[in-house]
Amino acid sequence: MLIDDFLPKYDFVETHDIEICASAETVFGVMNEVDLCESPIIRALFFLRGLPNAKLRLRDLQKSRFEILGVEKDKELLLGLAGKFWTLRGEMQEVNADNFREFDKKVFPKPSGIFRLTAAGTKPV
Repeated sequence: MLIDDFLPKYDFVETHDIEICASAETVFGVMNEVDLCESPIIRALFFLRGLPNAKLRLRDLQKSRFEILGVEKDKELLLGLAGKFWTLRGEMQEVNADNFREFDKKVFPKPSGIFRLTAAGTKPV
């Protein structure tokens, strides 16, 4: 998985899954178009940060310092960022696919999220 290359050591992991009756190609395409602000949780997080409740797609996340670290078409998409998320301004750091692995400022956590598509009936790795 892409995440193993970018974040080989981590403190915790949380996983969620959903079964979708569509091809990986279709899901991957829609994944890049869905408005993330339709999620009440994301809307609430934006509200707490004083950010506008505008349309937000994966490709728009870079405006908030999220970076797309890697993509395996129709299989995986890995996002990452670094900052002090508990502070008012967040103190977001400049990370990208080139420096994310080496970024090691202890006071700046670097969460990542991966969207991984697997065929129905197979167990995600």
